[in-house]
Amino acid sequence: MYRDAFPAARPTGLRSRRLPVGTEFWRIDAEPPTSWTWEGFAAPRHRFDPASGAFRTRYASRSIAGA
Repeated sequence: MYRDAFPAARPTGLRSRRLPVGTEFWRIDAEPPTSWTWEGFAAPRHRFDPASGAFRTRYASRSIAGA
């Protein structure tokens, strides 16, 4: 899939973003958060799920419009 493996350490200069504890996020999902799980699928189901299905990617936004 990729030509080179990802580096073991975070590349110098690569920005990251931190948000304050308590920041509200919005997510539009057919299931309520109490039923969410981070367990993987037997096969990928969504756009950014890994080919192995080993974990899930959840999407959210700081605004309802972004969600």
